[in-house]
Amino acid sequence: MASFVLNNSLYRYSILTHRETLMDIIDVHIRFFNEIGGVPETIFYDNPKTIMLNPGTKEWNPAFLAFAAHYGFTPHSCNIRSPHEKGTTEESVKYVRQSVFAERSVFTDMHEANQFLREKLDEINDHPVYQRKLTPRDGLAEERTHLKPLPTLEYSNYSIKKARISKYSIATFETNKYSVPEQYPGTTVTLKIFTDRIDMIDHDMVVA
Repeated sequence: MASFVLNNSLYRYSILTHRETLMDIIDVHIRFFNEIGGVPETIFYDNPKTIMLNPGTKEWNPAFLAFAAHYGFTPHSCNIRSPHEKGTTEESVKYVRQSVFAERSVFTDMHEANQFLREKLDEINDHPVYQRKLTPRDGLAEERTHLKPLPTLEYSNYSIKKARISKYSIATFETNKYSVPEQYPGTTVTLKIFTDRIDMIDHDMVVA
């Protein structure tokens, strides 16, 4: 579960993903930015290994830094034993998990689980918060005036690989096998890999 919380309004956003790859993390950032209608100037992280090559030296993954530059925010790695930096985030993750999945934890698929999570987050964000005059949702409306605007150009969140088509018209990627039209055996196609699909491309045409 990826979770974000805005420090002033305490507006919370969470989403479940199958994996925790760099592409997945970038994807949930984009979803979060689109939901709040802007980009925070600085985002604090509790040293996630996927986007940090070495948390000890606070060395960031260059691809994630390129994404941050595209959206115009500064990533900040929380220091160890610094509750003033990461206390809100840790408490928010715990709060969402307890508020949502203590009530229900079995679902038919990821889509149903995320729908349930979405409904509960709407309830959380519409409920008054301790020592806040506004609900998180109303606070977000006020907080938007301090957010950076969304970029005009969409970020290209995908990776590219090559795959050789077998004599049975099958392309293999990460041990999974995908069928392509029968006229492509023995050829090489380009795999354009997104978080939720793979486009198989031959001479600038998507064939599968």
